[in-house]
Amino acid sequence: MASDKFIDIDLIKKPSNIIADTGFDVLTHAIEAYVSINSTDYSDIYAEKAIEYVFKYLSRSYNNNEDIEAKEKMHIASCMAGIAFNSSDLGINHSMAHIIGAARFNIPHGRINSIITTICYRI
Repeated sequence: MASDKFIDIDLIKKPSNIIADTGFDVLTHAIEAYVSINSTDYSDIYAEKAIEYVFKYLSRSYNNNEDIEAKEKMHIASCMAGIAFNSSDLGINHSMAHIIGAARFNIPHGRINSIITTICYRI
């Protein structure tokens, strides 16, 4: 496990729309990993913690660009969600988001995820 970390302030302080878009992408990564038919106890641990961190730190990160703790925790949430979906796969939400968002309408990836999430989970 890494003992050092590097935080680039230029990458941390971003406009609120980018923080919201990327934060929701983290959330959908974690949710899709958790509900995947390929999920495991291992992937679920990472997905659950990522979801917890998003709910705890995304609004803080969005509302205060100086909140380094919230930025760091969202970075950790992103890494945990990545570990989770690497072990279990993503689902229809991301499949649709890639096609609709980038390829068709040029909508930021996280934003289109947030728009179609409720639709996908009704299916």
